[in-house]
Amino acid sequence: GVLNYFRKYYNTAVNGNFDIYILFIEKALRLLNNNGMMGFINPHKFFNSNYGKNLRQFLIGKKCINRIIHFDDYQVFDKVSTYTCLLFLDKKQKNNFEAYKFSSSKFKPSDLLEPVNFLSLDHLDWVGKDWNIISPINNKLIDKLFNNPKLEEITSNIFQGPKAGADDVFILKMIKEGETKSKVYSKSLDKEIMLETELLRKYIKGKNILKNFCDYSSKEYAIFPYRGDKLLEKAILINSFPLIWNYLSEPINKNTLIAREDGRFKNTFWQYSRPQNMNILSKYKIITPFNAFENSFAIDDVGDFIFS
Repeated sequence: GVLNYFRKYYNTAVNGNFDIYILFIEKALRLLNNNGMMGFINPHKFFNSNYGKNLRQFLIGKKCINRIIHFDDYQVFDKVSTYTCLLFLDKKQKNNFEAYKFSSSKFKPSDLLEPVNFLSLDHLDWVGKDWNIISPINNKLIDKLFNNPKLEEITSNIFQGPKAGADDVFILKMIKEGETKSKVYSKSLDKEIMLETELLRKYIKGKNILKNFCDYSSKEYAIFPYRGDKLLEKAILINSFPLIWNYLSEPINKNTLIAREDGRFKNTFWQYSRPQNMNILSKYKIITPFNAFENSFAIDDVGDFIFS
């Protein structure tokens, strides 16, 4: 299939998970002639994520970075939560490259018109590491800190929550919560509907996980058609949760759910696309956003919500 093709022909896809933009960067670099340069506007998640490890190694091995402009967690695009950088690559190998990281708390678009003081960094300084745009002096301090125990060494598990794969269908805004039925707003249908409360669980996005607490002001809830890690059978939904079954079976919703991953879930269209770590979602834990740019850890001692 497509995945096997990517793993065979792309260095950045040989193992583990990856985001498709990773492959575009590798492909673009291949297409350059010996004097060519390229630039992408893309997420900077690959700087520090496991799925970006192959790309980091690939670019460092090629010594092809020309310049990086990092926007931290400033939201460059309206109405879209994304973490952006400008990545410029050069076919010719070079030891050093330029990098600059804007402060999200102070950044304004007009700053792009002003000259900035780029750091000069050595490709070798990033070999085998996450990418962090800091001065060489501070880099030595970071290396010293990493000699201490890492979080993965003192926790029983580090995991991500499930992904529904169709947020407009599964994620709803609570209007009025009832004991057996609740009124919610569905973005996919653009209207208020009634659904069984039992299969609705609070949903929290990473940006709402703050220092020492979770912000529930968004009042978002997720349909959770599971018992632990077991998907509820069709008959159970029809007989015990007819409102939710009818909602998920609405043609506009059903078509969206079936279309995920080229119809992979057509026989169980009401399931999540990635029902991962379901049995430990409700356990006592520390939670943090996928991208945390400051202290954003909170204790979850109840486990009554869904997060991805």
